[in-house]
Amino acid sequence: MIKAGSDVVYGIPADYPQALVDAITEYLKIQQRVKAAWLVRFGKRENSSGDYQFSNLLIVDCSGGVKAIFDGIGGVVSAQLDEDEYLDIMPREKGLSKEISKEFPPFYRRKKFGLF
Repeated sequence: MIKAGSDVVYGIPADYPQALVDAITEYLKIQQRVKAAWLVRFGKRENSSGDYQFSNLLIVDCSGGVKAIFDGIGGVVSAQLDEDEYLDIMPREKGLSKEISKEFPPFYRRKKFGLF
């Protein structure tokens, strides 16, 4: 599903990158500050011709230590990405990242007390 906007489109990837998600999930399990994470395919309009440049967009809901967490994610995903494939990472805050996180379920959610 793709949500169209004026200059951006986004949705769950048709060809879901499960190996990438698995690598990120394993890393997030040891990051106590991370509450949830979402992965969408994100396209930004390059020019007036309507062409989009696409990448995977990872949205992370965390409390503090954002730079260290993002650097760690970058380290674990590098082996999972093709040369021409990109992973953009942004915190779940106000604006677009918050909007996207409300529209799609997270692929990762921290378990509370080992129950959920």
